[in-house]
Amino acid sequence: MIKLLFMMAVVFAMPFSLYACSGDGETMKESGSRNSPDGEEETFFKNDSAFVVYYSWSGNTRHVAQRLAHLLGAASYEIRTVKAYPQDGRETAVISQEERRTGNLPEIVGDLPDLSAYKVIFIGAPIWNFYLPTPLERYMELTDFAGKTLVPFSTSMGSGQRGYLNDFNHRAQNTQEILGYKDFQFPNNYSPDAFSDAELDSVLSEWLHTLNL
Repeated sequence: MIKLLFMMAVVFAMPFSLYACSGDGETMKESGSRNSPDGEEETFFKNDSAFVVYYSWSGNTRHVAQRLAHLLGAASYEIRTVKAYPQDGRETAVISQEERRTGNLPEIVGDLPDLSAYKVIFIGAPIWNFYLPTPLERYMELTDFAGKTLVPFSTSMGSGQRGYLNDFNHRAQNTQEILGYKDFQFPNNYSPDAFSDAELDSVLSEWLHTLNL
């Protein structure tokens, strides 16, 4: 089992840390299985009951979400904003803090996915200043999770998990259950290729087994 490195860091002078990822926004569907120790394929979900939603800024969360969707055999949806955030983390920090302060959350590109056919929704994003990133805030503001089981995950450099989970729990509407929160820690905030697919698959597989879904 390859373990992710743990690293505590203060990224900006203000108490803000961008732990994030970005991607191309495509919805995908892949088969979800892996090899068990005895060589047989093991499938986590045998139907289309799971769905993966994620927001991405630097590449980290997208990498995790894509590997997760692959293992689950699930479709995925990437939250993208009408106005892109700057590539500079400090500039994005200032903008997102103002969005949170004023409640003027970013607009999302396109239609939101229909979740009616799914029972379990995995939702991931970077930790921004110990909270959800504002694009995910906007998505959760617009989405009713009635009767759904939500499984939150995040990417970080090692801090902010408690604040993130508390914020997530506060914003999730009408959920049946929230369980199994997992933070995936990257040693370099801006390197989505810090871990290979095989390394992430190993960590993700162990996590999925603990959920007992």
